[in-house]
Amino acid sequence: MNKIFNLLKFAFLIFFLSLYSVSCKKNACDSKDCGAYSNDCKNGTCNCPEGVSKDSDGKCSVLDREKVIKNWATTTTSDCGISYQSGTVLTISSGSISEYSAIKIDFGGGLNIFPILSAKIIENNITIDSQNLGGDNYSGSGSITSNGQVISITLTRIKNNGDKCIFLIQGT
Repeated sequence: MNKIFNLLKFAFLIFFLSLYSVSCKKNACDSKDCGAYSNDCKNGTCNCPEGVSKDSDGKCSVLDREKVIKNWATTTTSDCGISYQSGTVLTISSGSISEYSAIKIDFGGGLNIFPILSAKIIENNITIDSQNLGGDNYSGSGSITSNGQVISITLTRIKNNGDKCIFLIQGT
């Protein structure tokens, strides 16, 4: 009887020790630093919001728009016979402060070639959602090389009279 009792005590001890070790398992996100732009961690991995990328340490600390905010010297062609002088400036600036992916595109550097367009950049991809400005409709998309040296944007403009023109804007 004493032998059975000791065996039961040992079994309960093993059971409670295993239960204790499972219940005290650390959460991989408890001490995880996800960077300046995120505190969202799942299973030890940081999840970045739209418009933010991870740095080499896996932290959400790189705003995608920082790669494109500058003045770009461009070459522009179109399918409607319109072209602009080589070197025409494409200025990209921050959009909304609260929306990490928001940018503003000003083609012509204040020459009013096109209205200032709102856009988004996520990783290396640029999206210009359809917007009606001055009676004309603008939309487009583009990309930037991974090293941030070359930008390419395809912009469609549909004038209020229905005339459509597609511009290819490339810059360095």
